[in-house]
Amino acid sequence: MMQLRRYLLLLALISVGFVFLVPSAQAALVSVDKVGTITVKVLGKETTLAVPEPASLEVKSAGDSASTTNLISLAKEGDKVNLKVDGEETLDVTNWTEDLVEIEERENAKKIIITLVEGKFVITQEGVSATTAYPVSIDPEKNRFMVTTPSGEKYLAILPFEAMESVLRAKAVTKLSDNNFEITEEGKDLSYAVAGEKSLNLFNVYDLNLPIEAKVSASTGEILSTNEPVWLKLLSFFLS
Repeated sequence: MMQLRRYLLLLALISVGFVFLVPSAQAALVSVDKVGTITVKVLGKETTLAVPEPASLEVKSAGDSASTTNLISLAKEGDKVNLKVDGEETLDVTNWTEDLVEIEERENAKKIIITLVEGKFVITQEGVSATTAYPVSIDPEKNRFMVTTPSGEKYLAILPFEAMESVLRAKAVTKLSDNNFEITEEGKDLSYAVAGEKSLNLFNVYDLNLPIEAKVSASTGEILSTNEPVWLKLLSFFLS
């Protein structure tokens, strides 16, 4: 009998430990599965624009809309940040601290998470992030991302992880300063501002490391420009 009690106690301790060791899954406010179906968390059947408290969330399908495309949009309007699904479901997400949008991985695209940090939208892919204050729209069916800049709506064909791969493959920078880029617009070109270092090996004697910022096209992934001085470009050419 004593041995049975010890066995049951051991099982109880293991169960409790498992609960604390395994993190609970926190679903995003809006989730998109592999086929483009949208799931939105809302407060019951209320139409309030206030963000629901996490403890009282309920799942609502947004895939039955009569519209042919369910667009998800994020934009700052005055002092508020709003999230809209197909222009109908609107949530004030100004104080939301968890994930706003989660898009599951597909065959040709890695998982995407969108969060809100200090009033800006952060798009994260495979641990690489891009920050923007511009409004963001998502077509979940086609898995397309759009950013609305002062010059109009721009297609974000290259996502953060791909931008990182492009800048390293082109050797525009040797080492990234961090994995968080900024989405900017110069002229009519939408780009990622990628900060890092460029390392040059001087005759196998000394490694010269200089801070560099590269602009990566958000449309093609090509390097649009770098801020390295002319002498560094010439030195890189002769040492390559």
